[in-house]
Amino acid sequence: MKYFFMPLFVVWIFQSSLALAEDQTELGKAQEELSKIRQELESKRADLDSLGKNEKVVLQRVRSIEENVDLTNAFIRKLESTSNLLFNKTTLLSAEIDSSSRVLEMSRQVLDRHLEDAYKKRRGRPQLAYLLAGSLPEALREFHLSRAVIQYENRLIESIKELLERIKVQRTFLMNDRVELDKVKGEQSRERMALVREKESRTKLLSRIRRDRRLQKESIAQLEKEARELERVLDELQARRPGGEELAPDERTAFYRLKKRLPWPVKGNIAVSYGERVHPIYKTKTFNPGIDISGRYGTEVRSTADGRVAYISYLRGYGNFIIIDHGEGFYSLYARLSEIGAEVDQQVLKGEVIGKVGDAGEEGKSSLHFELRRGKKQFNPLEWLE
Repeated sequence: MKYFFMPLFVVWIFQSSLALAEDQTELGKAQEELSKIRQELESKRADLDSLGKNEKVVLQRVRSIEENVDLTNAFIRKLESTSNLLFNKTTLLSAEIDSSSRVLEMSRQVLDRHLEDAYKKRRGRPQLAYLLAGSLPEALREFHLSRAVIQYENRLIESIKELLERIKVQRTFLMNDRVELDKVKGEQSRERMALVREKESRTKLLSRIRRDRRLQKESIAQLEKEARELERVLDELQARRPGGEELAPDERTAFYRLKKRLPWPVKGNIAVSYGERVHPIYKTKTFNPGIDISGRYGTEVRSTADGRVAYISYLRGYGNFIIIDHGEGFYSLYARLSEIGAEVDQQVLKGEVIGKVGDAGEEGKSSLHFELRRGKKQFNPLEWLE
């Protein structure tokens, strides 16, 4: 047991260091992302403050608040994941300190036994032991054994020194990480309060728009303008594809064979159907070019088919949205996302997570807005989903 103790100690130290290094790398990345979101959020909040209460920029303030709500939600999620990483690291450090302390105690016990044996036996007068040996080979064996034991004890003493230093460093790391964890939790609490205030501000402004005919008309005009902007984006994507705007009949395409077989991008009930409807806030007739699927905030949104991410952006009426090109002129659109988990030009597979359901928005319910298009043609998604 004595001779295997040192190698086992080295293996344990190596494995423990690897686990902490992996945790530290992941934590470093999370803190870097956190810093970027924090800077962006501070910039957007400064922009909102600069607008003040100018009557001429009410709609601009609404849009700015909506962007801040999305970004604050993302910031809170990143704070939560960073908090979890810090908690896991402090747990691992505490466990490692306990293990280091146990190994240290074992090392001291082994060394104590060796020193006791040395005192009782021949370590006090090693030359006499060699002279009393029955033969020269036996004397040499006694000499080498004695030297090996001394070397082992020296290594054991060094390992004790290393362990003492290691425990000291670990305790310093643990103390610093606990301080950082408290800071992150405090920031989480403050951001949740900021989110409540931002949502209250948005609700008040939207309520005011509903009461003010002029603002209502301006808001509708802005939403229509952004809907036309989306049309322009889709036209541009269509024009870029090989063959330009020439499209084969729907029935002759590979994608058409997926009709009634596409998986739902998110599980939920239909909140708003495809087609004409009365806007719940402005009480005007509008056309919904897709469907709105109710879903809990943060629920994963999945691509309904293989394709390439063609476009990612933000529009007030759509929030954060992503457009996937499925080839042959077919596109799917996923809007009101709290988080986008893909990049432009990335190839995605059917069922792959591309984002998460976002904030409730002005209509009061969290949902995913989903559209299917080909060229200028808009399809009723319910006729395509399984």
